[in-house]
Amino acid sequence: MKKLTFLGIDTGFGINNNAAYVEDGDKLIIIDCGGTVFSELFKKDQETGFLKNKKEIEVVITHMHDDHTGSLSTLIYYIVFKLGKSIKLVAKCKNLKERLLMTGLREEDFEISEDKDIEFIETVHSAGLDCYGFKMDVDGKKIIYTGDTATLDPFIPYLDGCAELYTDVTYAPSKVHLDLRENLDLLKEISNKGIDVYLMHIDNEQEIKRVIDGTNIRLANEDKLYKEDIVRIVNCYNFDPRKYEIISGAAMVLYGFKEWTRDIDLAVTEDYYVELLRKYKCLFEKVNAQGECIFYIDNILNFGRSFYNEEHTMIDGLPVQTKEDLITLKKALNRPKDKRELELIK
Repeated sequence: MKKLTFLGIDTGFGINNNAAYVEDGDKLIIIDCGGTVFSELFKKDQETGFLKNKKEIEVVITHMHDDHTGSLSTLIYYIVFKLGKSIKLVAKCKNLKERLLMTGLREEDFEISEDKDIEFIETVHSAGLDCYGFKMDVDGKKIIYTGDTATLDPFIPYLDGCAELYTDVTYAPSKVHLDLRENLDLLKEISNKGIDVYLMHIDNEQEIKRVIDGTNIRLANEDKLYKEDIVRIVNCYNFDPRKYEIISGAAMVLYGFKEWTRDIDLAVTEDYYVELLRKYKCLFEKVNAQGECIFYIDNILNFGRSFYNEEHTMIDGLPVQTKEDLITLKKALNRPKDKRELELIK
């Protein structure tokens, strides 16, 4: 299933600059390449051959702020000189070629051209910069991606028949980004028309989640993960199956108790907990009810030591907590969603 996957949804001052990609067979389309993006792509390439195994690589550039182009020249160098591949840039930004040549790249190292499946939409963001969003088809669905924008006005005419809208928002008042609170009613109206609305380039995750609570609006990295997604993602990491098991919502999906989940929870052994913290750039998520620190890997897998059990069930080659342990976990957590999920298990 082709879909938009995010490498980060933070502003230019965040840990992971806003960027995404679409895999279409042997073709990879990367959307923006800010200062933190190359390191994420490099890590994925070292672990899974993410770039090496692609025959076509495109990078779509929405505008030339550093948090959208800051590591672009490094990515081009890596693809051309390390992997021996070509790369195409899809952009309408003025002076992009000149900027890249100033970093030492040669004209023959990259191509700037169009992609017939991507239609740019000019928008208003920062004075002195030409800035664009775009329309494209992903797995037969029309999506609108605003890039950085201070208004939704240029995109409204394109929403007819749209399945997904990815829009820049800010919690703090801003003249160059879309003010979430001022535009919440409009975003809810768009969502009520059956368009999935995803928020990106965010400045305050906690407050933004509070504002959208109770709506169908979601953060762009909170995607639906189906069984095939969970299997594919976990397999990419080559975790030691003797030292972890998949638990909670992802386990429910693997058992078939529900169709999808938003992240992948892992319970790991004591020594593997330390090893994962050392091996990956982990982000702190929370302290759980057991007083343990839970961490994220790549904003999609979270892990802790609580609830690990050496006895587990193998599903599609992955270790999954037993149904009995799953029920015990849901009873222990006892949140409203856990009560609903216990009914699904029954």
